[in-house]
Amino acid sequence: MFKMRNKKKQEYSFSIISATIGKTNRLEKLCKALKEQEYKKFELIICDQNKENFNKKLKYDYKNIKITFIKSKKGLSIARNKGIMRAKGNYLLFLDDDISLKKNFFKMLNQLFNINKAHILCYKVQDNKKKPLLNYPKKSCFLRSPYQIFNSISSVSYAISNKRKIFFNEKLGLGSRNIYQSGEETDYILRAVKKFNYKIFFTNKLFVEHFKKEISIINEIKKSFFYGCGWGYVVKKNNLGLNFMLINILKIFLNIFYNLLTLKFNKGIISISTFFGRIFGLIF
Repeated sequence: MFKMRNKKKQEYSFSIISATIGKTNRLEKLCKALKEQEYKKFELIICDQNKENFNKKLKYDYKNIKITFIKSKKGLSIARNKGIMRAKGNYLLFLDDDISLKKNFFKMLNQLFNINKAHILCYKVQDNKKKPLLNYPKKSCFLRSPYQIFNSISSVSYAISNKRKIFFNEKLGLGSRNIYQSGEETDYILRAVKKFNYKIFFTNKLFVEHFKKEISIINEIKKSFFYGCGWGYVVKKNNLGLNFMLINILKIFLNIFYNLLTLKFNKGIISISTFFGRIFGLIF
């Protein structure tokens, strides 16, 4: 009696696209984490939006990492699209310059893509105090609805197949010339699912650390408005329906009252700003 041979595990390659508009030391954290990775089949594509070329020296400081340095106009989505055009990996990741990874991150990512038949694999994001960014599912599972996509995926928390070239909407994202300063990753994934029937798997076995930057309450209010505008635009553009829109608007509305009743005035004001941003994005 013959034994069936186990299917050989595939070694996938990964393209990390990092759009940056800061000095070299902002990218040092990511580069140091990549240098320590056990699994080496990846490339780093730095999409630099600065006028100066001070980030270019990272190619020589980290010679054990395959680094491609390209210049880009300002705009997160514009820069990422330039990176996608140059990417050669089987899967794409869009990691910010202040991300930190465990040394087995890509080893585990490769294993998970071998196990799960998914085009997109998403994972947790937490800050340096291990606080999660979003309310993630308690168990690993496939994500099937827009609710799950909005609630479980952020810009730095997924790897997506590079078999088909999908590009970001340049009206969306930080640095765009429009008021829609967020939502680029959600729009990107929703289009991939709708057009190519991409399957999304969430794993609770993997995470990245994204260090939260402290900003003033005024900037937080501005940010919440512009992020709300991006949300509204994405919901309208992708025809997610009246129920989806009303339920999520109602959640923000209830959040405003809860924060004000519990005397959390700063959070209440931020929620109000988000509310008006979402309405503005849906209308204009």
